[in-house]
Amino acid sequence: MGWLWTAYKSGSFKFRDAMSQEEFAEHMMIALGHQKSYLVEDHNSKFQSGIGPVALIGVMTDGFKIEPAFAVFKWASPRNVLRVFVAFFQWVKSSREIGVCEIRAPSKESRILKKMVDYGVLFPKATEIIFSVMGKKRKER
Repeated sequence: MGWLWTAYKSGSFKFRDAMSQEEFAEHMMIALGHQKSYLVEDHNSKFQSGIGPVALIGVMTDGFKIEPAFAVFKWASPRNVLRVFVAFFQWVKSSREIGVCEIRAPSKESRILKKMVDYGVLFPKATEIIFSVMGKKRKER
């Protein structure tokens, strides 16, 4: 929880109101309790050891479809951001536990997702800014 608090204090999370450390911990315990969460580490010069957390990915699922939400920490480099997204979507593509991954993003935040299309790990849908990745799990009939 310490890294999440540090990320919150640096402005990595978008919450409406300022929270105390206790309020933040309570809020995060509730939020993280309703979804699978992944704290992503990568090489980053901001850490003495050279490796540390650079993002938090929350994943809601119905057993077939997943909907991830990404919180990239302020200290993550552009390379960290790229690696977080590519690695996550590559993992989704190879997972036998996931049928489809749906990502919705406001157009102002879709630049990185459009980059994932260039990397071949996301595929745009229709006229909305909706991206998806098919996993290996097949829908039960």
